[in-house]
Amino acid sequence: EHVSSIAALVCVYLAHARTYYKDADGNPTRAPDNIEYTCNPLLELFANLSPDEFGPLKLIKLQNHLIIEKWSRGVINQRIGMIKRMFKWAVARQYISPVLYHGLTAVEGLRRGRSAARETNRVKPVNENYVYAILPYTSPVVAAMIELQLLTGMRPTEVCMMRPCDLDRTGKIWHYNPPQHKNLYRDIERIVSI
Repeated sequence: EHVSSIAALVCVYLAHARTYYKDADGNPTRAPDNIEYTCNPLLELFANLSPDEFGPLKLIKLQNHLIIEKWSRGVINQRIGMIKRMFKWAVARQYISPVLYHGLTAVEGLRRGRSAARETNRVKPVNENYVYAILPYTSPVVAAMIELQLLTGMRPTEVCMMRPCDLDRTGKIWHYNPPQHKNLYRDIERIVSI
């Protein structure tokens, strides 16, 4: 089977993404929305182009377009990677030639200080003084959750769904094994020591 345009390729890939990207309970994740958002500039520039005509120079043109649109370097690299994955998926389903994807892999990500892309400041943790300043204004349960998160580095959802049955309290150090977490789909076990 062959797709006639970049727009058609995006349509079949989004249909796949909406059924593929689900959490452990079968609910859709945000991945399809991210893919759709990522593909908007691609469609803006190349919607009617045949996928066979989309090579490294077109991908570089898309990178430059995103730089002009003031996307940050890190986001551009992430989004270009998503577009490459779409073409890789299309190769696996024989929608396009493997040669095309191979060419796209030659396009390197933008490097810090080596492109005109906007750089962003690194996200730093909030000052602990601010955390402790708000504790008196929260309920005791929420205050305990905030302190637990501060001490363990747990994500908010992990703290919210913690149950006694998920805790191994046999030793001096307790171990929490969240039933759901960010890397569960990768078969990575997450253990939080408390």
